[in-house]
Amino acid sequence: MKIPPYALTLSVEPHAARRKALLARHPEIKDRYGYDSWSVAIMLGAVSAQLLLAFFVQMSFEATHGSLGWWLATIALTCLVGSVLSHWASMFSHEATHNNTASTVEANKMWSMVSNIGQGLPSAMSFRKYHPRHHGNLGTYGTDADLPADWEVGNLKPTRLIKGLWVMFLFLFWVARGVERSTAPTRDEYVNLALIVGVNALLVYTMDGWRWLICS
Repeated sequence: MKIPPYALTLSVEPHAARRKALLARHPEIKDRYGYDSWSVAIMLGAVSAQLLLAFFVQMSFEATHGSLGWWLATIALTCLVGSVLSHWASMFSHEATHNNTASTVEANKMWSMVSNIGQGLPSAMSFRKYHPRHHGNLGTYGTDADLPADWEVGNLKPTRLIKGLWVMFLFLFWVARGVERSTAPTRDEYVNLALIVGVNALLVYTMDGWRWLICS
């Protein structure tokens, strides 16, 4: 039996009904609503670590003249440390998109962009624009960017190797889906772009090099 590319259902999206039922049974949950005051401090620590790692990578390149040992150490640092810090920053951006990191919408936007400065590419405000579509249109093809596109399902064979590579490079597939389902950039996205370009230019200038981008 051939497995269809999507498991389709005509039932109503369940999350809203579950939320309503859960709150009816446990209204005390509402007392836990709000933002985590520690989030910003933890994020600033992670971003500071990202910048320190970038400084170390660039300065060690100058000291070793880009030897094989430097490349091996940098790849290890990127995989074991840089990726964790970058993921941490992305998770903060996710929480800020849900307004869980500060008391106002504008403050959540600001801190989300700050969490983005160690990643090299502007993504915070684009994520803020597209991610609510996922929650508001769960499972709706063409709107929910978490769903694979037809060209992914049709061209990627369901083998362990292909699936592993797909997961490893999922961020690129998200970008491709975003382009496919994109809308005009918002003011916030332009601000985010200007901030990241400015920070990157400042780091390249102050550290006299670009190798630090490897670990972003």
